[in-house]
Amino acid sequence: MSNFKKKFLISLFCMVLLIVLVNFPVWGMDKKEGAEHGFNFWKEVWRWVNFIILIAVIYKFLSTPVKEFLVTRVENIKMMLSSSSDALKKAENKLKEAEKIFEGLKEEIEGLRKKSKETMELEKERIGKETEEMNKKINEQAKNNIEQLYRKSKKYISNELIREAIKISEELLRKEFTKDHQKVLVEKYINSLEELN
Repeated sequence: MSNFKKKFLISLFCMVLLIVLVNFPVWGMDKKEGAEHGFNFWKEVWRWVNFIILIAVIYKFLSTPVKEFLVTRVENIKMMLSSSSDALKKAENKLKEAEKIFEGLKEEIEGLRKKSKETMELEKERIGKETEEMNKKINEQAKNNIEQLYRKSKKYISNELIREAIKISEELLRKEFTKDHQKVLVEKYINSLEELN
């Protein structure tokens, strides 16, 4: 058992003993007739002596443990206050750090927002340029295709016109071409051959 507990138990025993002695009637005083009705000087003195002894014993036995208990309690409270103030300071420091981190995060989020907006604008411009270039290429390709189709159709039409003209010419020649015409043509052909030789 600790020293404090031993002293406390001894003090408690002494206090109970003194309470019993204070309430114990003075020897032979209560046996007299009529003692209950009047003032008994010795009985009152004995009570006051017992009360003073009780206070002295309580003070003697309980003063040191109570002082030690109070001093220990005060020291514990001081330590608890000191540790709680340290914990409060640490918590305040952590709060300040968290606020700084939060501010940094706010700035970082704002920077990311600006950067993403700039990226979107650049992407929009790039897509606009690519679309414009693609439109130009498509227009040029369509123009080239139209020109080629125009040339082909012009050539086709001119070929068709030539065929039709040849057909018409052949039909006209067949109708108007006679044997006399054949003779004249043969003679011209022979003459041109002779000139070549």
